[in-house]
Amino acid sequence: MVYWILDLSDDISLAASHLAPATGGGRVTEDGMLVLSRKTEQTIMIGDDVEIKVVEIRGRHVKLGIKAPRSVSVHRQEVYESIQRGESGTAQETEPHAA
Repeated sequence: MVYWILDLSDDISLAASHLAPATGGGRVTEDGMLVLSRKTEQTIMIGDDVEIKVVEIRGRHVKLGIKAPRSVSVHRQEVYESIQRGESGTAQETEPHAA
């Protein structure tokens, strides 16, 4: 498993697209995005292998911990878009993870 800690700005509601419909809470937006609210230390599971944990909430900043197999690429959107454009810098340089 690989662990990432991402620091996100903006809304503290966590959103994950293409997930099963919400059970016991959450909502689905018009574009099909499942929106879930979580508190510090609470998690969201994607399939059997990907765990997203709210590590810290400070004002409008949310710090997430992501636990996923090495075969799953995890990037902040701006890094992903940069990679797709073929810009210099690799995912490992911009998205550190623990072994």
